[in-house]
Amino acid sequence: MAYRIMVIYNRYILILASLMLASCVLLVWLGVERLDAYLTVYVVETLAVSELYRRFNPVARRGLAVISSMLFAAFVVVMIIQLLRIILGLA
Repeated sequence: MAYRIMVIYNRYILILASLMLASCVLLVWLGVERLDAYLTVYVVETLAVSELYRRFNPVARRGLAVISSMLFAAFVVVMIIQLLRIILGLA
């Protein structure tokens, strides 16, 4: 049983790392230079992959819930800053 749980964790980390690498390469190739764009993509990827891997044990799920909450808060802060930049005409 412990081997199966380890496989799930390894698969989660491998998929998340692969997605982040692919999105980083794509954003660099597109010439994106804004840090908020990278943060937004990484947060959305992390939340989506974490949502797909809900088979973790309760302790791991609670840990992911805390991390997901912090990432979502960072995403909201970035969106508020961008919204204020647009409203104030600083974009």
